[in-house]
Amino acid sequence: MELDKSWIIRSKRDYVVIHKPPGVLCQGTDPDSASLTDIVAQNFDKKLHILNRLDRPVQGLVIFSRTKRFTRNYLKQQSDNNVSKTYWALVEGNIESDGTCEHRLVHDKKRRKAIVTSKEAEGKPAFLKYEVIKRLDNYTALKISLHSGKFHQIRAQLADIGNPIKGDVKYGARRKNKDRSIYLCATGLKFASENGDIIEINTRPLSDTLWDLVQ
Repeated sequence: MELDKSWIIRSKRDYVVIHKPPGVLCQGTDPDSASLTDIVAQNFDKKLHILNRLDRPVQGLVIFSRTKRFTRNYLKQQSDNNVSKTYWALVEGNIESDGTCEHRLVHDKKRRKAIVTSKEAEGKPAFLKYEVIKRLDNYTALKISLHSGKFHQIRAQLADIGNPIKGDVKYGARRKNKDRSIYLCATGLKFASENGDIIEINTRPLSDTLWDLVQ
């Protein structure tokens, strides 16, 4: 499968950033379609190393390293919680004002879900901030900020406050989208290079009827 050139957000000596469309696996095998990792490997001169992953129904920024040095620096920044990530989400219901979510999450591997728990010994802490971008008739568009990403963190936390992401039936949305996507987009990455320069990368959700009302 050829890499659509419009997916390439930035291509540098040390890294490549791709806007992954919804429905494309980051990694793994699917008899009906190639993963993003495979597509990128086939379209660049050498295999690159994927540094962050998005769920299949989610779109947005995925970064690939071209050098071991860049990989080491990014992973260190990430382990030190120095990688800032922003997302846009379109959620069900009307959210009145900006806020935060603070939960403890358990990764239920059998159900492939993140479960909110009140038992401190069982869960891992998860924190996010959200800002209201725009209110539509039945939905609210949010900008979400976090420094660390737990499995399905945003999806589980927004569902727990009663505002599941549009199309995310796994976490309580009223109905699925026809293409099985969910309205969540990884829009921003910010971190420091090895020499201390700030690297900031941004994108917007791919155009469609609802996202176009927000942008």
